[in-house]
Amino acid sequence: MATREFGRRLDDGDGGDPVGAAPVGRRTLVGAAYPALARALPGDGDAPTIHDAATAAVEHRGAGQPVDAGLAAQVSAQVGADVASARVHTDPLANQASAAMGARAFAYGTDVFLGADESPADVGLMAHELTHVAQQGGGARMPAAKLEVGAADSPAEHQADQVAGAVTAGAAPTALVVDDGPTVAGQMLKSTFVAELREAVSAAADEELGPILSTMGCPIIDTYFGRYGGRPAADGEALLRRFAPEVRGARTARDMIPIVVARVRTGVRAWRDTGATPPELGEPSAAAAAPAAAGSPARMLAELGPGRALDAPVAAAAADSYGASLDHVRVHTDATAARLADAESAHAFAVGEHVVFA
Repeated sequence: MATREFGRRLDDGDGGDPVGAAPVGRRTLVGAAYPALARALPGDGDAPTIHDAATAAVEHRGAGQPVDAGLAAQVSAQVGADVASARVHTDPLANQASAAMGARAFAYGTDVFLGADESPADVGLMAHELTHVAQQGGGARMPAAKLEVGAADSPAEHQADQVAGAVTAGAAPTALVVDDGPTVAGQMLKSTFVAELREAVSAAADEELGPILSTMGCPIIDTYFGRYGGRPAADGEALLRRFAPEVRGARTARDMIPIVVARVRTGVRAWRDTGATPPELGEPSAAAAAPAAAGSPARMLAELGPGRALDAPVAAAAADSYGASLDHVRVHTDATAARLADAESAHAFAVGEHVVFA
């Protein structure tokens, strides 16, 4: 449960003081059932809500304990955002606020608050709540105001359920190559992956070219590593999916290497025999090279490249607002994007599913 949308009064449906009864009666019931929470609630709050319970727990939270590093890495691999800085709270205030909200747990920023019978070792529950940490920006704080408790059927909750299911089922990470650690089973750091891939690709190219030719002059190797060596890991992985579509079925980063090598062998043979470079890496085809008007969508898309996915918190918030997934949207913030935005006299603009920033 994330703290997003306003909910109900603490005593609604509890069989005690009915809605509309004297405020003192409602607060007395809260104090009897949740003494730690009652002490944290504002003194003048005469009708506390689950909204107030979440606010009290967050405002009076302690230091908590660090989240399990291995579990955080698993969730990070699924959501594409680092949640290793999350803190877990299991104190009486966290327990009682969760119970009063009718939740097993809830999350706000980098903090996860657990109910009395819940454990930080519960993989499914923690994966669900850590997804909310990622959705909320991993620590971004709202202005000093009451928190809002999210609806159980929101897109954010559905995503959290999906991630929890994937983590508990041991699903392959969504990103197999990452720029920096920590990594989980199946992932590789970009530096390690690129080194192993280049070694394997160079060896395969040497075999195909024979003793007379040399990999030093092979444009396939030079083009790929030159173009993507300094780019984020996600960009390189996107290229591999286009260059060798079979890598989409790989469950580990290392599984991608022989698939890419096989595709490179085919390309090297073509270059050796015909001098032609595979269109995925070489010059545009004749059709693609046909003149396009300056500023036209076709010209822009040809220049932009793959871009990157929306940041997980932004994608979740947008999906929450629009009721539709924006996982297909690609964001461009590099020098080419800045030049195109400047040419359009815009801070940002969109071309199809691509969003370009100055």
